[in-house]
Amino acid sequence: MLTNTCCLVYITPNAIQWYDGMSRKVRIHVSSLDVGKVEKNASGDHSSTPFELAIMDDKRCTFVSQTEKGCLHDNEYLIFRNTHFVGEQMGVKITFIQEEKPNLITYVLFENRSPGMVKSYILDDQRSLIGMIKVRHLIIRPFQYAGVDSGSEPCPQFQMLIRKGIHVGHRGAGVDRRVDLSDKFLENTISSLNYAVKSGADMVEFDVHLSKDNVPILYHDFSVYVTLHKKDPQDHDTLELPVKDLTYRQLKLLKLGPERDSQKRLEFVDSDADDNQPFCSLEKALKNVSPCAFNVEIKYDTENPAYDDINHFVDTILKIIFEYHNNRDIVISSFDPDVCVMAQMKQSKYPVLFLIDDIKKPMDVAGVETIPSIEMACYYASAMNLSGVNCYAQNLITDKSLIRFVLSQGLILFCYGAHINDRSIIEDLVKEGVHGLIYDKIDIISPKKHLESMIGN
Repeated sequence: MLTNTCCLVYITPNAIQWYDGMSRKVRIHVSSLDVGKVEKNASGDHSSTPFELAIMDDKRCTFVSQTEKGCLHDNEYLIFRNTHFVGEQMGVKITFIQEEKPNLITYVLFENRSPGMVKSYILDDQRSLIGMIKVRHLIIRPFQYAGVDSGSEPCPQFQMLIRKGIHVGHRGAGVDRRVDLSDKFLENTISSLNYAVKSGADMVEFDVHLSKDNVPILYHDFSVYVTLHKKDPQDHDTLELPVKDLTYRQLKLLKLGPERDSQKRLEFVDSDADDNQPFCSLEKALKNVSPCAFNVEIKYDTENPAYDDINHFVDTILKIIFEYHNNRDIVISSFDPDVCVMAQMKQSKYPVLFLIDDIKKPMDVAGVETIPSIEMACYYASAMNLSGVNCYAQNLITDKSLIRFVLSQGLILFCYGAHINDRSIIEDLVKEGVHGLIYDKIDIISPKKHLESMIGN
């Protein structure tokens, strides 16, 4: 568990641009720089604290000390880490080591945000501008909460469950509204979660992000679509409002109108019981959902970041989890790699899974589209000491070797997606070794439920 400020520096394969078009074979060395306290030692170098290095490949995805010669930057994805980073105004010194030529140096001064992206120019020994490097940084601060116990055992029941395959209710009883049931359970509500538990779920999954007044709430989308009732009763229009711009009270007041998109309504109605209303607080879910493990998916809009520093965002959610967990087994997951790393480094009690989208789409790790495979995502998870990955199921169904690869890395493997809303596919993936399966309509599809009904007959 993190006790000091940590700095991560990401240098991607295409991070360096040489203006003269020449291809340079350089080795990179990164050291810390406190901009407010730049000093020089006897050799004239700026004082620094040590960074470690991990390279995103099968052999080198564990952090090790840098060598004085640096690391060759040759189409590699490099991550540098310093777990004792200090200074109010911070940056790094990057040295480009060339064979039989003078070293090149650039100083990267970080933005006052985390994560941040900085472009820094590279000068030669004649002070001529010869290139530019794009550096992404993430500053992670310790989680300051008295309830965090660094020595606590991480989810003992969860460790037992993964040996036999965990059946997880997706957003409780399933996506959208269960119109096939008399209670018409709405996704991500207390009623939906409790129904999934009653139907035999080992774990229930739901989505969490923050309201404007920093209340962690259960809701999937980043926006709500409010129906505007105009003077003409036949004339309707919708207004998109980001969830982050509405207070918890304002969200709870929304009744008619919010939509998944302009064509598909979630049909929030006044007649729904309170426990079947959207925007339940995470605190209420922890207090009121029947005993069952939780998969808390932290939603963060990576493409449209709402916070200059996501430390506060992650800390706010973690605080509620630690304050109201009531000894419940909990797994944390997110599609955002920064959220995953922060959740992992700030505490050691709850496992963290890196959610991976369909690999046919460009995969975004650390804000750069350079991760085209589940394999690369596994290297990232291993480097950051995440417990595992949660993959799009169709990729595993199409290529079973990916399952064996993930397991060979010693990672926990979950999967999700509409393609596993089928009992036979679920049973097959469990046999292949998948630890957790997140699917809809667990009351109908679950192999355990099917077995119970056969025995009952």
